[in-house]
Amino acid sequence: MKFEDDENETYDEFWKDIIGPEDNLNFKQIKKELHDYAVLMDNAGKVYDYVSGGRISKVNTYPSELYKAFDDTVTEAVEDAILEHEDYLKQWVNVKVGPNTIFVFCFDEDTPKSERVKFQRTWEKAKKKFPTGVSCLMVPKNIDLTRILEEELNQLGWYKR
Repeated sequence: MKFEDDENETYDEFWKDIIGPEDNLNFKQIKKELHDYAVLMDNAGKVYDYVSGGRISKVNTYPSELYKAFDDTVTEAVEDAILEHEDYLKQWVNVKVGPNTIFVFCFDEDTPKSERVKFQRTWEKAKKKFPTGVSCLMVPKNIDLTRILEEELNQLGWYKR
């Protein structure tokens, strides 16, 4: 009974004025609305597919499943980014990425904002993976890193003045 009430309410509040009264339906308008609905459903399926990393394309999927698939897709991308940085750091500075690691991103006025935001979001995810040991600093290139690193290490309990 609840579903039927919902259908009637949706019809009365949304469709009734668009398609005309029940005794005089405007079939031309109904066709337009059905076309718009079909395009919407097709596009929504494509968006579902994209944000879920190809896991979901059916628009009648529960939103909670889409959220989970999106979170999984983002988590995998972040883990890939972490592994990519781990290989780079091991290769160039012989540092193991994991707990008790500090990542420093230095930027200047020429660094695009999108790069700063991307770095910050990526390492916020890294902090979730290693909640007790990964620290991320974003600092301007002209700043004294020694003071900032001392403060960060002190907050983590690794450095005492």
